[in-house]
Amino acid sequence: MRSSEAFAASMRIQLHDYKHHIQYLSDQIQSTPDLSTLRAETAEYLDELDRERSFYDQLIAIRQPVFRAVLYGCFARCRKLGIPFQLITGDLLPQFPLKDYQLVEVLENLIANAIEHNLSIPEEKRYILITLSAAPSEQRFSIENPVDDIDLPLTELYKTGVSSKGDSHQGLGLASIRKTLASHSVDFSGSRNFDTGSIRFELLYEENDT
Repeated sequence: MRSSEAFAASMRIQLHDYKHHIQYLSDQIQSTPDLSTLRAETAEYLDELDRERSFYDQLIAIRQPVFRAVLYGCFARCRKLGIPFQLITGDLLPQFPLKDYQLVEVLENLIANAIEHNLSIPEEKRYILITLSAAPSEQRFSIENPVDDIDLPLTELYKTGVSSKGDSHQGLGLASIRKTLASHSVDFSGSRNFDTGSIRFELLYEENDT
C-alpha cells in the first residue's frame, strides 16, 4: 500500500515539475553560445527525461498491484543508489499461483539480493534488469544483476544457512524462496553468465492444461 501511495505521489510530482523542464530548456536555448553545443546538451537532457518517462508509462500500464508496487519500489531504490534499472514487459503479465503476500516476499528477497550485490561492485558495472512475460502456458519473471566471483555452485545457494555474502549473513532468502515456490509448483532456477559477469534468477510457472 505504501509503495502504491509513493508511486501516486511521485506521478503527481512528475506532472508538477513538467513546467520546470520546459523552463530549463527555454533557458538553455537563450543562454547557449553555440548551436551545435545546444543540440548535444538538449538531446542528452531529453533522452534522460524520455527514459524515465517511459518507465512511468510502463508502470501505469501494469494493472497487477503487487508487480506495480514492487517494481516502483525497486526503481526508487535503484535511482537513489545510482543503480541503472531496466524493465522489460510484454502485453501480458505473468500470473503465479501465489498469495499476494507470498509473491511480495519472493520478489522483495530477489530485489534486495540484487541491490546488495550491486553495491558491492564498482559503479560502472552496476545494473538491474527485470523481465516479465506471459504466454498461454508459461508465466515468467526474471531478475539479472552483475556479481563478483561466487565460488559456490548456485545449487549450494539454495540451501538454508549458505550465503554468498559471507558468514555474517544467515543464508535464508533463496532457501525460503525456493520452498515457497516449490509448494505452489513454480520452478525457481538460477544461471551464471561468466562472459558478462552476471547472475540471473527466474520464476517459471507452466500451466497444466489437463
